[in-house]
Amino acid sequence: MKKNKAKREIQKHYDLFWEGSFNALSFNMNFEDSLTYLKLENKIASVSYSLDLELSETDDDEGKSYFKRQIEKIDKYPEIITPMVLVYLTSVFEIYIKGVIKVLLKFNPSPLDSSEKKVPLQTILSCTSLDHLLDVILNDVTHELGYNSISDQIEYLNKKINLNLSFKRLTGLVANRRFINLSEIQEIFLIRNLILHNGGVVNKQYLSLTNKCGFKEGNKIEMTKEDIDNYFWILSNGASAISRQSNLYIKNYR
Repeated sequence: MKKNKAKREIQKHYDLFWEGSFNALSFNMNFEDSLTYLKLENKIASVSYSLDLELSETDDDEGKSYFKRQIEKIDKYPEIITPMVLVYLTSVFEIYIKGVIKVLLKFNPSPLDSSEKKVPLQTILSCTSLDHLLDVILNDVTHELGYNSISDQIEYLNKKINLNLSFKRLTGLVANRRFINLSEIQEIFLIRNLILHNGGVVNKQYLSLTNKCGFKEGNKIEMTKEDIDNYFWILSNGASAISRQSNLYIKNYR
């Protein structure tokens, strides 16, 4: 893969990350207003129901109870939907990481030289070109990486590809452009895993892996609109650092 094409591919993955993550952020920003409007609609419908129809006292009470239950359901929507916004955000970020790894390894496959992975003869024979074979291998590599923690996936960019990301804050604005907050990103994904696999309830595995204090086993993690905003900026700053370092890696490669 030529340098110009590699840079275009990195930009494409970065643009897709921003499109997906910004959609999540926009939804998060407008969600509460939508719920307020929905509750208002139900309150108006409740009043109209009582005024427009000649109802017995029993029917009127049943109608009011129905709309009250609807409003109570709406009040619970954030508890259900807000965590799903985080799940979507983390999925967009993980897809971005895999896409970048695939582009950089296709641009320079030499990090694969030390791999002990064996490719079946049937797979080799089924490929129409070396480029096709490399795509198959890279799909396999990124697929297997997906079973690792997000920290391992990001560290792969440093250990295998030498992207020179910094996991510690540095002095100076320019130097910090390669900083990625690995511990915070790992925390975000640990919370995502609790949501997907344990109903958002803190377990022993989470407590053994997190640096956060204040949680006990069995606690339910509550998520707010502000949390989602914070997670968005942590992930987007990380994606920006990876994009910058990827382009620098491509530019300086000999």
